[in-house]
Amino acid sequence: MIRLLRYALSWLFVPLLLTRWAIARFSRKPSILLVNLEGSHPHRPTGGLLDRARPVLTRRALRRALREAARDRRVQTVQVRIGPLAGGHATLYELREALRQGREAGLTIEAWLAWADTRTLWVASAASRVHVAPETLVLATGLSAEMTFFGPALERAGVEVEVLAAGTFKSAMEPFSRRGPSDANRAAIDALLDDLHGRIVADLAAARGLEPAAVLAAFEAGPLSPAALVERGLADAVTSEEAFFAEDPIPAWAYDGPPRPTPRWRARPRLAVVEVRGTIRDGAFEDPNPSGASIRAVCDSLERARKARRVRGVLLHVDSPGGSATASERMWHAVRKLAAEKPVVVWMGDVAASGGYYLASAATAVVAAPGTLTGSIGVIMARVVADGLLSRLGLRRVRFQRGTHAGLLSPTRRLLPDERAAFERHIADTYQLFLDRVCTGRGREEAWLRPIAEGRVWTGTQALERGLVDALGTEAEALRLLAEKAGVDPEVREIRLIQPKRTLISRLRPGALAPALEALELLQLAEESSALAWCPVRLTPR
Repeated sequence: MIRLLRYALSWLFVPLLLTRWAIARFSRKPSILLVNLEGSHPHRPTGGLLDRARPVLTRRALRRALREAARDRRVQTVQVRIGPLAGGHATLYELREALRQGREAGLTIEAWLAWADTRTLWVASAASRVHVAPETLVLATGLSAEMTFFGPALERAGVEVEVLAAGTFKSAMEPFSRRGPSDANRAAIDALLDDLHGRIVADLAAARGLEPAAVLAAFEAGPLSPAALVERGLADAVTSEEAFFAEDPIPAWAYDGPPRPTPRWRARPRLAVVEVRGTIRDGAFEDPNPSGASIRAVCDSLERARKARRVRGVLLHVDSPGGSATASERMWHAVRKLAAEKPVVVWMGDVAASGGYYLASAATAVVAAPGTLTGSIGVIMARVVADGLLSRLGLRRVRFQRGTHAGLLSPTRRLLPDERAAFERHIADTYQLFLDRVCTGRGREEAWLRPIAEGRVWTGTQALERGLVDALGTEAEALRLLAEKAGVDPEVREIRLIQPKRTLISRLRPGALAPALEALELLQLAEESSALAWCPVRLTPR
């Protein structure tokens, strides 16, 4: 009976398939695919209600559109309009890789820079040709990063931040406790910028057929005019918007690709995707911070993937600076349990450090982008002491307690020497546990890990050199690795996103609030005196 029903249903698709074939066969009008890269391009739809007001081109949709266009004979050219881009180095790397791979697949990709800085020029260099708007001032002058230190302002306000840390480079609380970066923090940031800047220069030189010295000279000569950028070989032409763009292009977000073959009735094996994004924290699904990753949300998603019979492997997308050490430990065990039964490949986003690396180390394999910020293997704790502020405001707080240490979490007093010693022991024990978990997950000895831990942040390239990750690549390459380990044909598989249900308020909040919410949550965690596995560096170099 079931076979007969399938047979009957298959014939219902025949007229539709014939119609699509006829359209594809007899419609040979050359088409232009338009890709608009500007602002934020998440790797998948965020699902927020406010985000539905306008179409958003996700990075996954971009890869799919270019892949489909490469096999669609109707598509003659891909035009890419590039404006100011949001996101970290890993996000931009994935956009650039999508263009580069589309070009390698045979597409002619023409990029037009409405905004020309170091980041957009780097992305555009993957195209076949690069055009610059005549009215644009070229701000491709290298990379810079800034940190704001609140120490002096907090001192004036009468607020002190007590910090305890395990790891020389564990400097997450420096902006709240110092007037400027420590020598270790400065050295770490300089090393990160050297690596990111060096990669951009090397990529630009290779793509444009120049020597790295020529690219550096162009940066030093900036800001440049569009004509000067062309003269220096970093662009091909100065072209107005009217002269560049076709009249009726197909927007990439609406492009459906060429006609597809008859659908398969047989169930395909699944590869699941589980996300860990934002602050890692204790708690349940009802997290007021929509960018946070709670224990229950992540562990329940991993458990669902483990129990799902059709799921053959899991891609764990980690884009998190860390957070609660307790939550990171619980998540490590959940990943370890899943990896014992099914392959788990971690794909790192812009940042997967401290607690983010903690849980990632339990996976079968780890893939990062060259510019991913990762590592930061260390622990930190901080307390806000506001007695000076209350005094200046004319407020007097009276405490009643039973027990010498009953008020140790009060924000109106400093730690006693024996209390500080107890917290230092706790930090040291948590740091040792962090080291043990990474060594277990990576199958290495502590002698290997100690020199590269100490809270030091590494780029993906540096992490690969030190054995902290297994490969560099995009999400597509991480999925191919997962399919290989799961014994699944990369071309015949289904992707399933496993995630907790989001509350209405989290859907209403725009993603632009995430950085502010994250900063507030860090202060909240510090106030609770939780041991934090938190990345001290959040760079978005400009």
